[in-house]
Amino acid sequence: SIFAPDNLSTSVIHAWQFYDEKEGRWIVANTVELSITGGRENGFRTFSLKNNLFPGRWRVDVTTPRGQLIGRLSFNLINTDGSEKLVTEVRE
Repeated sequence: SIFAPDNLSTSVIHAWQFYDEKEGRWIVANTVELSITGGRENGFRTFSLKNNLFPGRWRVDVTTPRGQLIGRLSFNLINTDGSEKLVTEVRE
């Protein structure tokens, strides 16, 4: 969640990126701009979705319109036959 004080009206950007092993760098697959409005006691929550993901290292950067990094979620996407047990791990 993002704390947004009263009377704040702005946006955040989710930049979906994958790691290109050949290039040795992160590539932006697409960006999503989301509007936020302040005043909610427990912060503001929103989400974005991406289709057509492929296996590999991924991350989503959450930034301000000026490019300041607010947070980052990293994950590895792997192919599966569906028989694996789902495990969720949250690190702080």
